[in-house]
Amino acid sequence: MAPKIKVPMDFGVHLRGSPTHNTLKLNTSDKGEVFASSLILSFNSPVIDKMTTTLHMTSVDMLEFSEAAVQMFVDSAYSGTAEGINREIFRDINKMANVFEVAWLVEDMEPVVSDEHVFEVLDKVSDYEQLLKELCTIIQDGHILLSRAQYDLGYSAINSTYLPEPGIHEITPTALLDLSEKDRFSLHTVKPDPNSGVRKRKKGGCEDKKSVDKKSEDKKSEAEGTEAKKKPSKTKLAEDPLNWFGLMAPTSLVQAQTRFKSAIERIVEISNLKQEVQESLSNFETLTRDFKKQCAVITSEANED
Repeated sequence: MAPKIKVPMDFGVHLRGSPTHNTLKLNTSDKGEVFASSLILSFNSPVIDKMTTTLHMTSVDMLEFSEAAVQMFVDSAYSGTAEGINREIFRDINKMANVFEVAWLVEDMEPVVSDEHVFEVLDKVSDYEQLLKELCTIIQDGHILLSRAQYDLGYSAINSTYLPEPGIHEITPTALLDLSEKDRFSLHTVKPDPNSGVRKRKKGGCEDKKSVDKKSEDKKSEAEGTEAKKKPSKTKLAEDPLNWFGLMAPTSLVQAQTRFKSAIERIVEISNLKQEVQESLSNFETLTRDFKKQCAVITSEANED
């Protein structure tokens, strides 16, 4: 019987490469062989302790586990930690910990998987908070610049009376928002038409008077026939909102527009990141449930063996 030593303990991973200490051979599924100290494994596992001390076994068949998984299992026993265990070999390590009754390793398996997802969620939440702070700063700067422009030109030059009225003015969007299949938003900027909102003169000479009169009569009769069906025509405004306040917008007004455009971009980023955080939390909850189910199955299989 191996002496009572409290595990987990750092016995030193460097001892694993010593042929003097490695008295137990572990046979893996891919015809590999992993050598380890029977004493160190016995300290960690009462099952291996019985195999080596009572049954005097010098070789143990672990044929359903890969060499990489068995090697990591031995390293964990030597170092007393579950560090380095990834999802690829998690199931094998978890099953070995249950089969060989390495109690401390069974308890440490859940944080190994969950920590990765917890840190992922925390990183995204941190980025989310940072974007919110940037958005607040950008909007604040935009309002300050807007107030400065109003101060420079006077309240009568920049106020709500210059804003478009629903049903009267026609507005051309300067940006379009698309929603992908994965519920992600993307912003597309529309380049303003420099000639929008400007009336153009018709080229060419004067038309014949009879021709003009005839066209006028045709248009008049057509208008009378469809007057009930027609809706009131809307006045098309300039595409660039800066032109609503005059052709020579002050620098502060231009800078305010730039800030608010940047705010829209930040809002799109925040919305997408919020969706990613919600998906990560959902994945984490699913992984936790699957982990508990998997542990229950593995424990049941170990008890049957």
